[in-house]
Amino acid sequence: MTACRYRGIQSCAGFLACAILVLFSAAAIASTNIVGTTAEPAHNDKSGLANLALQMVGQIQSQQQATLQAVQASSKQTAQTIRIAIVIGILLGAGLLAMFLYLRSALRSIQRRARPVVIPPSANGIPQRLTSLMDTGDALLNSKQPGFALVCIEEALALDSHHARAHVKKAMALEQLDRLDEALACYDHALALDDSLAEAFVGKGAIYNRLERFREALECYEHAAHLQPTINISQVHSLP
Repeated sequence: MTACRYRGIQSCAGFLACAILVLFSAAAIASTNIVGTTAEPAHNDKSGLANLALQMVGQIQSQQQATLQAVQASSKQTAQTIRIAIVIGILLGAGLLAMFLYLRSALRSIQRRARPVVIPPSANGIPQRLTSLMDTGDALLNSKQPGFALVCIEEALALDSHHARAHVKKAMALEQLDRLDEALACYDHALALDDSLAEAFVGKGAIYNRLERFREALECYEHAAHLQPTINISQVHSLP
């Protein structure tokens, strides 16, 4: 009876040990499966992040290359634009220079064509013209129009610069215009051409009298009286 109980207890203990062993084995297998299952998603996540990082790096490099290519293309285009602008500027400058030279040549040609041809008077007509100018100058001087008289007398001198009496008339016109120094120079020029002109000494004496250079004025009047005793000195400004 006792032996039978002891054998029953041993059988139960063996059965429990087997059951416990089976449970532990199942737990171990389940744990292994869980760890494997957990590790696999983690490994998959790390692989996905690495791939994403590689893709981002690739995109950044692609963008850098595209930017570099765009900058190089822009630099080439800018350099080409500058070269084109320089060429255009050179062409425009050459065109303007050519146009300027052409216009200058054309203007000179027009001026040469438009230049009046001065026909000198014939030898036979000079004395007649000279006499006419001198008479007109005298009339203008008598009517107190020295400016117009000076124009006529200078035209007469253009015909004959050695006409002493024309220099005297020019001096009279200048005296009426109060250009006394120029008038004295004309009287001296007339006397250098012909020192027998009494009216030139009278004109000089009148100017010296206006300038209050009375001694020189008296000498001029004496020369005039010596050359032409009948000259009317009373018509000249009176001396003090």
